[in-house]
Amino acid sequence: MKKQPWTKKNQTAAALRNEHVRIGERTLDDGTRLRGLYAGKNFAPGEQVASYHGRVFSREEFFALHDADPGLYERVSEYGVEAPTGHQYQPDTDVVGAHLTNHSCGPNTKWGDFERGARLIEATKPIATGEEITIHYGWVGLKSAMEKRWHTCACTAPYCTKTIELKLEYIEEKSSDGSLQGGPFLPPEEVTNRFIADIVNDTNVNETVLHGYAQNSASLYKGAQIITGIDNLAFFEKLRDAARIAIRDAASLPMNTSSRRIAQIVHRYELDRAF
Repeated sequence: MKKQPWTKKNQTAAALRNEHVRIGERTLDDGTRLRGLYAGKNFAPGEQVASYHGRVFSREEFFALHDADPGLYERVSEYGVEAPTGHQYQPDTDVVGAHLTNHSCGPNTKWGDFERGARLIEATKPIATGEEITIHYGWVGLKSAMEKRWHTCACTAPYCTKTIELKLEYIEEKSSDGSLQGGPFLPPEEVTNRFIADIVNDTNVNETVLHGYAQNSASLYKGAQIITGIDNLAFFEKLRDAARIAIRDAASLPMNTSSRRIAQIVHRYELDRAF
């Protein structure tokens, strides 16, 4: 039988079947075995890799979980994906699919289109047979900051930021009526840390999360008020200062840096090339 050409249509069909991925494990430094998703063939950038299947909660059902089943609400919030009509979640870790994809500070895939009831992921870098398939979770970390509990990152990227979400600080103050008000603060050193990750790992995913912080921190959380709203100009200046330091500090690291990302950052933040 003649082999079919590896067309976009065939890629999508194979990805929807999760045909060329498998479940695998790697051992962390502390001896813990971490399950993940691994490539069963070589993938080129832009190719469809795998897909995320699962139950779709409508937005109404999802928000109702907050009080009805807080544990499930947290799991869907963290590990579910956006679907056209709500949130999709797959709890079965014995089912092969993109829900097993671990976080990385320098991922080799990104979320793609929603096709036939599933969210696809596509390669952003060459992926070799047997290589772990990773993605950036894109967590901002407001809830983690409020609870002072962060998810430790266990990725194998050349440069790791150490936490999956931004390591925000959460500041509380007493208002005039004596009640506590709270709000997030993004430390400059954390901004620098994220820029270094993108420069070394040749990606822009951490910068995207930084911009997501500016949007999400304006949202009010239950029982908390934002002390100070985001000043867009001041936030841009914070990013620019951190980007300048990151470019300088990345150059002193014993690892390669991405000239492509440096050029993009220099252009975007209007930096003087003489750091």
